[in-house]
Amino acid sequence: MSRAADVMNMPDKWREIHANTLIVDGLDCSVPTPHYAEMLDEVGVNCMHLTIEDMDGRGGLYPFERIFRLLDEPDCRFRLARSAVEIERAATDGKIALVFGRQASDPLNVAHDNLRCYYELGLRVSGIAYNLSNRFGGGCLTPNVPLSEDGIALVKEANRLGILLDVGGHTGERTSLEVIERADGRPVVCTHCGAAGRRVWDPK
Repeated sequence: MSRAADVMNMPDKWREIHANTLIVDGLDCSVPTPHYAEMLDEVGVNCMHLTIEDMDGRGGLYPFERIFRLLDEPDCRFRLARSAVEIERAATDGKIALVFGRQASDPLNVAHDNLRCYYELGLRVSGIAYNLSNRFGGGCLTPNVPLSEDGIALVKEANRLGILLDVGGHTGERTSLEVIERADGRPVVCTHCGAAGRRVWDPK
């Protein structure tokens, strides 16, 4: 069964909600090609959160360079979005919004406006650590490692700039909880992880 058929076979109420909702692909490491845009169109995805570091293993600016070249192609269905307004505008214009994110903060540095530079390139989401600890905090394989002093500074600067922090998943539990504690009212997301448990909502 195709992905489009899956959508069409939804109950009417679900299909109506789907049709009237801006759908965000919460994390994706696929190359945003015209063919991939067609696949996203089939299921009504309006925005793709792209793991930018997976676009070129050399790191640094190379992943950004590759995606900017793809965005310049005349048949490109994607449009870089740096804000919620730009995501909505892209959907209105029939484009798929592309949001740059990282699964870990290893190449980032809060000194000398380095994080600001990535922000200006379009980075809007960042994890802290990928499985193993780094200088910012613990990974999921080191769950008891706390947020470091560099990590505290990173969280503060990300909050100031408006970079959404992605915790849980590859980032360790203690570091994730400390990021949330220091969010200062800003949203924090967990784009992909396994739940340790669940709480049943009681409307009473």
